[in-house]
Amino acid sequence: MAKEKDIYDFMVELGLEPIKNRAIVVKYAPKNLSARVADFFVGEYFILQLCQQEVAFIPVSTWNLNLKKEDVRENGLLTIKNEHIQKLSVEDSGFNTLVSIDTEEQTIQLNIQQKELSDFRSSGIIGYEASTSGAAYKNWHKENFESTMIDLQALAVAGV
Repeated sequence: MAKEKDIYDFMVELGLEPIKNRAIVVKYAPKNLSARVADFFVGEYFILQLCQQEVAFIPVSTWNLNLKKEDVRENGLLTIKNEHIQKLSVEDSGFNTLVSIDTEEQTIQLNIQQKELSDFRSSGIIGYEASTSGAAYKNWHKENFESTMIDLQALAVAGV
């Protein structure tokens, strides 16, 4: 499971300025029903991390649910500069929230599991973090969901 501190530290290592408590688990939104069925079984998850100058997407391993750091080091990190976000729309769809980010070049559609059921879904498993003693745990996806969505929407409203 990806630890929130590991995400933050990895972003700093890559030279970015991550904003604390602004990471959530996302997937690309499937285009149709067939893609939705296939995505259920093999869809790849990413960590969306808000940073001072950009939005970063870090791939997550489907095998051990850790960050794919070597992939990022070899192939680069997918980022969207804040000033390139032209429009952002958010829509609830069943148990998920669909986010569409329009940039100068393309539209990126994301599927984000809502926080209320996160403890029982993949985002909660990826975002699960136990204390060193194991006596307490947190689901950082659930804890960060609202504030991350508010800040993400503010990027488009501000016309960055």
